[in-house]
Amino acid sequence: MDERRLVRRRERRRKRRREAGGGDTRLVAPQQNAAPGGCPATSFLSSLDAAQALKLGLFAVRMMTLAGGAAAVFGLLFIPSPDNVNVEEDVKGLPGWRYSWNRDETTLYLKYEHPGAPQRTVALRINDKDEVLDKEGKVVGKVIGGNKITIDTMAVLPDVVREDEPRLCPEAKEDRPGSDQGKEYSEDFARQYEDFVKLIINPLPEGPTPSGYAYYLPRPQGNPVSLDDCQFKTGFMFEIKGETYTHLLSTSFGWKEERDMLDQSARQIQASGGRPIIWVFAEEEAAQKMWKRFQEVDKGRENITIVYIPWVRSSP
Repeated sequence: MDERRLVRRRERRRKRRREAGGGDTRLVAPQQNAAPGGCPATSFLSSLDAAQALKLGLFAVRMMTLAGGAAAVFGLLFIPSPDNVNVEEDVKGLPGWRYSWNRDETTLYLKYEHPGAPQRTVALRINDKDEVLDKEGKVVGKVIGGNKITIDTMAVLPDVVREDEPRLCPEAKEDRPGSDQGKEYSEDFARQYEDFVKLIINPLPEGPTPSGYAYYLPRPQGNPVSLDDCQFKTGFMFEIKGETYTHLLSTSFGWKEERDMLDQSARQIQASGGRPIIWVFAEEEAAQKMWKRFQEVDKGRENITIVYIPWVRSSP
C-alpha cells in the first residue's frame, strides 16, 4: 500500500477512536480550529503554550529590531509596545498599511491607504487575557511578553496575504539518501513514528508532509541542513527522534549518539535564521536527558524546545 495512504488510514482510525471516547496522544503543535459556515477560523496564536509564546517573542524581537519598528514576515505581524502614549507608524512588509495604538486603551487600528484603492480600517480589541480579537470576537493575535503584539495576518487580512508572498516553510524535498537505513517501510519504525508525528504537526487536510520528505535550510557556511518537518501555519521547524534513543544513550557508545545530536543541533541553529526549533522524542527518558545536555552545553541549544510525544500505534 502507498505509504501516504497508510498514514492517512491510521489517522482515520485514530479519529474514530477519539469520536468513540478513546484516548489520543498529547498535541504539542498549535492547530487552527475550523469555523462553521466558511467563516475565518480562530488563529493558531490562540493555542500557543508558554514555551511556544516565548520562542515567538524572541523571534518577534529579532524581526522588529531589523525593521526598526513594526514588521510583517512569515504571515505574522509584529508590533512593538509604544514608548509614547500614542503611536502611528507604517508596517514594513505590508505596503500601504499603518497601525495606530494608544497604550492606555485596548484598541489597535490597522489602516490601509493606497492611491486608487479604497481606504480600510480594521479595529482589533485586546482583552484582559492578552488576546487580540477581531470585531466578531475571534482570536487573531496575542500579546507576547507583555509588550509585543503578534497578529496572524491571514486571519485578519486574508485578501492582503497573497499566495505569491514568501511561505513560512520552504519546499519539502526528498530526505537525504540512506535516511531509511535501507529498510522497507513496514520495518522502518523510525520513519513510521516520524509520519505519526507529522500528522500532529500538520493535520489533514493540508498536511501532513509526505513520508520520506524533509525541509532544507541554507547555512551561512557549509551544506544545507535538513529538518524532519515544518509547521505550515507557523514556520516552526521540527526534528523527530523515534524509539531506541533511550537504549542507545545508555550504552557504552552513548557518548557518540549524544555528540552526534549536539553537532546536529548546532548545524540547525546556524541555519535556522531565527526560526523556533522543536525536537520531538518518542521516549521520555531520552527527551529529558537531551534537554539537560542542551541546557548544559547551551550555545543556542538552550533555546531549542524539547517535547515528548509517545507513539500511539494503531491496530492493524
